[in-house]
Amino acid sequence: MRVLIVGEGPNEEHALPVIVRRLLDDQTTSLAFRVFREGPSVHGKGPGGLFRKTVGWLRAAARDEFDAVVVLIDIDKYPQAAVEMSQAQDSEVFLIRRACGVAIRSFDAWFLADHVALSEVIERTVDTQPLPERNRNPKQDCHQFRNDAGLQSLSDFYRNVAERANFDTLRERCPDGFAPFADRVQALPPTD
Repeated sequence: MRVLIVGEGPNEEHALPVIVRRLLDDQTTSLAFRVFREGPSVHGKGPGGLFRKTVGWLRAAARDEFDAVVVLIDIDKYPQAAVEMSQAQDSEVFLIRRACGVAIRSFDAWFLADHVALSEVIERTVDTQPLPERNRNPKQDCHQFRNDAGLQSLSDFYRNVAERANFDTLRERCPDGFAPFADRVQALPPTD
């Protein structure tokens, strides 16, 4: 299965494919990553822009003969993200399989959800973090953990946590963002 993954930037580029591959139990044959804002141009401004941009990505994935597309954006940048991504998930404009998700507040929050994975990455005991989806600045906390781990890159930190994270823990601790996203990704493979 060929899957196009669309995210917001370099951190997603390094960690989101790891998460998708793990959620699919390595059933994919090929993953490609693209940056959301660099995608198809959309006409019109105001409400519906995120929906139109996401549908543009669905069109591009179908045109490029991908079997499925995964689109993830942060709710902190798009106040109507949950509504518009749900509309894109349910849209019948393009019939390509898709998993449209919204990270609550941001993708960074997912990397604070599993204190065991965090402990392994930074090689010291980390306490359970307060509810990640309510964290007002999860990126700042991730920067601190990255510094504690002695990693040069925040992207490396995210990838390392993504490789170790317990997805049941992420589902429980990020029920509004990760849980529905994970369900949609796991539903991508065709049932024979």
